[in-house]
Amino acid sequence: MIAFIHAHRTAWHQTGPSDIVVALRALRWNKYTFMPMTSSMTKATFQNNMSDLQSIVNYQVWRDVLQKELGPPPINGIKTHCCATFVVKKEAILTHSKAFYSSIIDYLLNSTHSDQLTGRSIEYSWHLMFGQPAHLHYNTCDLYVCDDKGMISVQLAEKINN
Repeated sequence: MIAFIHAHRTAWHQTGPSDIVVALRALRWNKYTFMPMTSSMTKATFQNNMSDLQSIVNYQVWRDVLQKELGPPPINGIKTHCCATFVVKKEAILTHSKAFYSSIIDYLLNSTHSDQLTGRSIEYSWHLMFGQPAHLHYNTCDLYVCDDKGMISVQLAEKINN
């Protein structure tokens, strides 16, 4: 398993748990192929004929760099856990070639759109790249060790993992 996290412990999108260190310590490692590290949810569409610039950029990024590998964009958009903090199994990463990931980087570096717009498009798509459905939602205790009251418990996780 490989964890992709931001360089800060807390952020607006880091909820349930609010601290990435707690999330990593209480995670139910190896339970799923792809595990989001936040309970914050996001929605996105991939359409070229909308007035929403983010939706247009999502569509263009998908068409220009992801479609060859992943097929057409999700017709009903995506609804999933926010942002680029997740844990994924090595095997899911290796389903794509190094050239695929390099093409994403090249696209982002050469796009005329802002990093904010293109980067967000990729954030919306990570779970799809790793074989997950367009609409993905886990309850907190599906991903983290919780006590009998449904609260995340690092102490219980450490007992289970040791």
